[in-house]
Amino acid sequence: MVDIVLNLESLQKPANATHLAQALKQVSGVTAVHIDPITLQTAVAYDPQKADTFTLVTAAQDNDYRVLTESVTLFVGGMSCASCAFHVETALTDVPGVVAADVDLQTGETAVTITDNEIGLNTLFEAIEEAGYYPSGLVFHQTIIDR
Repeated sequence: MVDIVLNLESLQKPANATHLAQALKQVSGVTAVHIDPITLQTAVAYDPQKADTFTLVTAAQDNDYRVLTESVTLFVGGMSCASCAFHVETALTDVPGVVAADVDLQTGETAVTITDNEIGLNTLFEAIEEAGYYPSGLVFHQTIIDR
């Protein structure tokens, strides 16, 4: 089991927490959801073999809830082909809390969208290194995922 936290932009009213919890529990592999209507933090426990962060964020979006994210741009070395870029993207999106990863093969810039503020850069760097590549440098941007 994996636990992540989704930070919401707002719930409009506390009763919406129940609606969102029901939507997230319908995602295959989700075993528990706890929403704090005061802090807007949504703790989700799930089986990573059945669900991923992207699926959870999509479930929230599909029910009109906006999830706060941070965008991190990393520079990754050692990539020489589209397959390399795919391996880096896959390694990163396998990390709980990573919503998306997009590699620009020409520049080595890798845009990573994360939902969990507790994800450390070391975790992202380790995922890249385990895939056989070399991370260096970064820039942060806070955004809101919206449809």
